[in-house]
Formats: sequence, structure tokens, C-alpha cells
Amino acid sequence: MKKKLFSWCFIIVSLIIYLIYYLFFPQLFFPKLNGKINNKCIEGTFDLRVNLPLNRNILIRYLIPVDLMGKPLTSASNIVFYAPFNGEAHKIRKDLPSWIKEMAHKYGLTVFSMTIEADTSYVNEKKTYYIYKECGWYGLVFKIKKHLERQFNLRSRKLLLAGESSGGSMIQQMIVANPAEIAGAAWSGGSRYVDWKQNCKIPMLALNTWGCYGCAITSQLVSRAHDKKIPIQHLLMPSFRRKDGKFEHHAASPLSFSLMQKFLADIVYLTKQFQHELTSGISSSDLSSRLSRSRFKCSKQS
Repeated sequence: MKKKLFSWCFIIVSLIIYLIYYLFFPQLFFPKLNGKINNKCIEGTFDLRVNLPLNRNILIRYLIPVDLMGKPLTSASNIVFYAPFNGEAHKIRKDLPSWIKEMAHKYGLTVFSMTIEADTSYVNEKKTYYIYKECGWYGLVFKIKKHLERQFNLRSRKLLLAGESSGGSMIQQMIVANPAEIAGAAWSGGSRYVDWKQNCKIPMLALNTWGCYGCAITSQLVSRAHDKKIPIQHLLMPSFRRKDGKFEHHAASPLSFSLMQKFLADIVYLTKQFQHELTSGISSSDLSSRLSRSRFKCSKQS
């Protein structure tokens, strides 16, 4: 009788522990990845329970460039995380943005992103809105990067960041929070930033479309960065006509996408060519001149 009672108590306690873990804690073990080769890239998705604000489960989508034998290119160890903007979750469930996919096809970089449900009514609540460190997404991004590296036998290198709008705000804050883990970043349309805490040497490109509400805020951020000798470039891009005939004053244009692609790709090239200087830190003007001289010579075998 005692053995039966003990067995039932054990089962009940185990179920309670499992329910608490399932309902309140993120998934501890990531799934094995079996992406399919499509257009010279391993393309795949996987689901993850994260239990973060407004997001119980998310979908991660990735693209890894491979050779003719189906093995990841050497350059695939350079991984780009695309931080989605508010309201982009439904699009990423279907596919990655085309300009992000081009970084895999054209420059040989691994790319990944995730579905993040967000609500603009929480933009000032740091523990709820996804762009802030306090919300808990940053650590997950780096865990996913490490999972991709283990699953596809990639070398561990610093992470590259790209984003639009609120995604741009997110990656600037990620840089401030985790400067030692990031190789470079490019974004368009950011506006919710945190101030620089240290003299980081991470090359960055910040873009705004003419008339964007984030222009003045980004300009002030860049000015403070230059005071600390942080290598960031800020460019104002011309507005463009949308399909409905109206001019766009916030979203990134095709030219902006191209500049962000080439900037990140060239960081890979310059890191290979001038590894000592990039590791020890170079000035913003020196970085700018080298980016200009290199003419975006990124190799798929970098």
C-alpha cells in the first residue's frame, strides 16, 4: 500500500513540476535541425517555447549557404540576425525578407530571424516590449546562434545585426548590452535608443529616410557616439514612391537595403583583411575610408 501511495505521489509531483516548467519556463533543449537544400542554401524553421511577454511560442527561420556537396561555405560561419519590426511576425512565418535572403545567396552569410509578437501600447514598458534588454530576448538570440553553429558545424564568430524600424532600435540596444559578442550592425529607421555606456569599437551604419521621425533622434545618438570615438555612420536616404503613389518617409528603400547588405558583407571582408586593427579598435574615419576603398569585396569564402 505504501509503495502504491509513494508511486502516485511521485507521478502527481512529477506532473506538477512538468506543468510549472511548461507554463512558466522557456524550453531548455533546442530541437535537432533538418533543413532542406533549396537554391544552394539550407533552408529551415523550428518552433521554440520561450514564454516571453506576449510570446509563448515562436518560429525561427534560418538560411545557410552551402557548396555543391551540401556543406556550409566557410563564409557561412558569419551569422546575421535580423531583428524584426513591430508587426512583422506574420510575414516571417511565411518567409524571410528578400533583402535578408540575398545576404545568404549573394554574400554567403548565414541569416536567421524569428517571429516576435508585439504591441505598440507597451513601447515604454521595458519588461514587456521586445526591443529592451529587460524583456529577455537578447540572450535567446545568442542561444539560437550557438544552436545553429553546433547543428551545422560552423565556426563561432561574433554576430552581425540588421534591422528595420523598431528592429533597428533593438539592435542598437543589443550592442550597448553585449558589445563583446557583436561584429557589426546596420539598421534603418530606428528611434528608441539607449545611450552609449562605453567606448565600443563596433562598426555601425544607421540609415533614415527623409522625413522619418527618427532622423533627429538618430543624429543625436550618432553625435554622442562620435564624441566617444565610436565608429558609426549616419546617412539620410531619399524618400521613395510606394505602389499606392504616396511617398514613403519611414520604411527602408531598395537602396537602403543594398547599402545595409554591403556594409555588413564588407565588415566580414575587412575583419579578414585587417583582423588586428578591427580587434584592437580603429577610428570611425579610418573605418569609413577602408570601407570606401574596399568597394565591398566580400568573398563567399571569408
